[in-house]
Amino acid sequence: MFEIFWQPEIRKYKAGLCSKAFVFSFMCVAATFVFPIIIVYRSHGFWATEDTYREQPAVGFKRQAILQLQTSQQQYTWSTYPNLNNLQQSNLLSPVLRIREVDSNLDGRNDFLHLQMEIPLADTESVQSVGLMLVFDYWIVRMSNFRMESLALINYDSSLAGSTLTVSGDLTLNQKELLGYKGTDQRYVTPVVNSSSMVASDYKLSTIFAKYQKRNITTSFENALYSWETGRPAGEPFKINATIFYTTPLISYRPGFWYALKWAWVQYVSVMLIFLFIVDRVKVFVFENQIVPSVVQRPHFDCKRI
Repeated sequence: MFEIFWQPEIRKYKAGLCSKAFVFSFMCVAATFVFPIIIVYRSHGFWATEDTYREQPAVGFKRQAILQLQTSQQQYTWSTYPNLNNLQQSNLLSPVLRIREVDSNLDGRNDFLHLQMEIPLADTESVQSVGLMLVFDYWIVRMSNFRMESLALINYDSSLAGSTLTVSGDLTLNQKELLGYKGTDQRYVTPVVNSSSMVASDYKLSTIFAKYQKRNITTSFENALYSWETGRPAGEPFKINATIFYTTPLISYRPGFWYALKWAWVQYVSVMLIFLFIVDRVKVFVFENQIVPSVVQRPHFDCKRI
């Protein structure tokens, strides 16, 4: 005997509204659609309340800086702020500054800043510590439109008299809160340094950074490598060579509604399919074996002899 044809047989199981079979069927439907929600919610949340991504920020050096140089005789200061320079006339430096921002991959955004300073000093003075604050314009736009004025601090001290400080490091984004998804966030666009102040204490690096660290979003100079060269020849200036790389940070933000709904739906459906298969197998076993009573209605076939 050979199988020459087959077709499925559909059986209908019927029961009253208040019967055990109806209650069991209702519980199966509830288990199929409700339990996946509970499982997904209990496994670290149903909605994506935060997410991360990487973006190359648009960074630009604002040509604003404060330099504090400690020598064996006194502390010198130089800045791009006229009011501070007027307050420091007795110990004001006159360095030669060279700045170059480079877009190495030609994507329209700067990749690093190279800064060179030559600071003339008397031969009797020996440099013991350097503090250099640089101001940047920092902007990200992909998922969160956020812009701010940020800082980087280069700080080094040594017991040996130096002739050249060479340093390289990363301008790193620091977050104490999630960025938003909608709108433009410009709450930190305001200047970090109050350039209109005539009080010398307002320009101290410790004062500026104490105020700056109160922000929830900041940048800092991280992963720094320093080289301190000693033995400054007579008549030669003290030199600073700094390279600051604009890294691509991992940005944390709060997703929008449709983005959260998309991932919630993916989680829900993936768990629901498992319950759909399991509950269907249970229903087949229960109704075929009449564990809960129900009326079975079988199809009627008209068989004609050829």
